[in-house]
Amino acid sequence: MFIYHTIVSNRNETQPSYSCWNNNAVLSNIFFRRNKSSKNNICTTLPFKSFIDYVIQKKQMIYDIIAIIYCVLPFIGLWAIFEKAGIKGWKALIPIYNFILWIKILGKDWKWYIYMLIPAINVFTYLLLVVETAKCFQRNGLGEQTLAVLFPFAYLPYLGFSKKYKYTNPKDLPEVKYSSAREWADALIFALVAATLIRTFMFELYNIPTSSMEKSLKVGDFLLVSKVAYGPRVPMTPVAVPLIHHSIPGTKIKSFWDGIQLGYHRYCGLGKVERYDATVFNYPDGDTVALAFESNASYHALVRQYGREVVNNTPANFGKIITRPVDKRENFIKRTIGLPGEELQIINKMVHINGEAIENPKDLQYTYAIKMAPGSTLMPRDLQRLNISNEDIESMRDRSFITMNKKQFDILSQNPAINDLRPIYSERCTKKHFDEIDSSDVFLTALYVNYMYLSAQDLLNLGISQQDIASMGEYITLPLTNENYEKLKTYPGVEKIIPIETYAGYRDLDIFPHSEDYRWNADNFGPIMIPQHGSTVALNTSNLPIYKRIIEIFEGNTLEVKDGKIYINGQETNQYTFKMDYYWLMGDNRHNSADSRFWGFVPEDHIVGKATRVLISFDKDKSGLKKIRWNRILKDANSW
Repeated sequence: MFIYHTIVSNRNETQPSYSCWNNNAVLSNIFFRRNKSSKNNICTTLPFKSFIDYVIQKKQMIYDIIAIIYCVLPFIGLWAIFEKAGIKGWKALIPIYNFILWIKILGKDWKWYIYMLIPAINVFTYLLLVVETAKCFQRNGLGEQTLAVLFPFAYLPYLGFSKKYKYTNPKDLPEVKYSSAREWADALIFALVAATLIRTFMFELYNIPTSSMEKSLKVGDFLLVSKVAYGPRVPMTPVAVPLIHHSIPGTKIKSFWDGIQLGYHRYCGLGKVERYDATVFNYPDGDTVALAFESNASYHALVRQYGREVVNNTPANFGKIITRPVDKRENFIKRTIGLPGEELQIINKMVHINGEAIENPKDLQYTYAIKMAPGSTLMPRDLQRLNISNEDIESMRDRSFITMNKKQFDILSQNPAINDLRPIYSERCTKKHFDEIDSSDVFLTALYVNYMYLSAQDLLNLGISQQDIASMGEYITLPLTNENYEKLKTYPGVEKIIPIETYAGYRDLDIFPHSEDYRWNADNFGPIMIPQHGSTVALNTSNLPIYKRIIEIFEGNTLEVKDGKIYINGQETNQYTFKMDYYWLMGDNRHNSADSRFWGFVPEDHIVGKATRVLISFDKDKSGLKKIRWNRILKDANSW
């Protein structure tokens, strides 16, 4: 029983805890304290009371103790059960051999050994073994078997050490008949428990509905996302409808109760987040949500555009405003680009880490302005041969291009008919920085016009020539891989293809950290230091916009600025030490991806898992068997 989730790609977070990523020697830390006064670093055993105090102080250790209990107690219970079945109890502690003997005393055949070797299937098999064990002790009630499935770590010792219950060989068990309702109840409870365990601690299925990772990961891909790759995250919102993310399907009713929130904790995994990983995470800007938009428009972006009062008090336009805990925020998938402690900068669309340009994914896309010869056009079938989606084809004339000077640009940017306006680097003006452009320099400009009408006369009034106005219709816009860029250059009627690159120094209001002090855009950004757990940054009112959300929202502090001074938790300070690692993630469809360039860092407690395989992929633009992308079945999701 599996439910797949769509990747779309509150302020009361509890303090994070670190198990594997930031805390080594977890178990040794519980039982031993390092004697700091000793030159030989001799470890001394903690008194019992100090041990208890230590565990309370280090609450993350409780999760590790729970994991140990869950893993160890069932086999202690098996020791006693084996004794009752005539097998030496110590054999229950021998890995693999204990399962062979367990399956044997339950009277199961060789196929069960195979089931135990198959990931995910072995979870179902383990729980079935627990239920079958209950039957061998003639415990057949629905309630008791439900408890056995939910709490095997307590139930198996209960059966093994209780003098009331005797083991019966399966061949000698009386026949028990169940009603249809009971059989359905058994199946439902069992499936829910097993699927929840698998979804939480092993892997989950997701599908991709948007094009932000094209052409590496495509719309219609169904992904297997591993939770063990980085270590499974303990559910932070434990009271929730099983197998449902944040809302009851088909409604806006939340599927969880956030009255109980657990601290962040992650068990050890197979590795850490690495550069170029296709990473699934909870949307960092999704702590507050305008339900009319969900994740299609960030609440915080709406507030910057319309004002908090308007957004909060106009439900007809923005819907109900709600908050979501970390693990119930929308799931996104992007590629990990920057790691904790690294300096990141984007120069002319190329990402630089610690001053060095890094390699781009093979199927990365940029958006291009394609100028057609007068009277020429690109037919949809020609573009479909390049695997360009119908969605991109239908929107290729949404953007217009026109040449103008800086004075005309500044005036036009104030026109309410303009939804977006940006200066594009081209051969018309080869100056590298927007501040270097004189008022008379002519450059290419990309513009989106909204529902308000922009007339040709408005442009003529600015002194833009009739010829330049007429040429606006000769441009189309498409996202292209390098391979498609080279192919399209040879198409009849294509006059030239202009890479879209916004001038350095031009400030895009949608770009993080949304401050006038940072004149950054999606193509020229930074430099910026990615926070690392335990590292300390000097704070001032200039760089505070970069770290404000980390301090307040992600790490749960109060933050105030009074008379130019910074106060954290009521104390004046000029520095801050980070409690978590942070990451920088970007989509492979660089000009059609809302990612860290727009909303900043991804905290480690937001990381969900690593996309490992494309199980199957469906092309929404095709039908029948052609809809299945056969070449993507079981494709490595990280083969870029």
